[in-house]
Amino acid sequence: MEQIVWMDKNKFEEHMANEEKILTDEQRTAVQQLQRALSLLPIENPFEYVKSIQKDFDGSKIQYSDEYYEVTGIENPKGTNTQDKHLVEFEPVVFEFNRKQDSD
Repeated sequence: MEQIVWMDKNKFEEHMANEEKILTDEQRTAVQQLQRALSLLPIENPFEYVKSIQKDFDGSKIQYSDEYYEVTGIENPKGTNTQDKHLVEFEPVVFEFNRKQDSD
């Protein structure tokens, strides 16, 4: 379901149809057992439901770690100095080129 964010309704329906085609008998049986045991029913309009949750979701409440900003390269709104920290440092490599003189 997390993939819906990048899909329109047609792409979602195509994706769900493909998922249904590749579902194994074991997977189908497991889903049916879970549905019975937990009294679950499929939602009528899953695409619209998820899209409405995504639209109303306030992502500003999520607190990301400094490491998240380091890895993604996104500027940290807290203004930490993680941008200046060297994550990996190597010994310098020096190349020396010597040109052979032709003797005429």
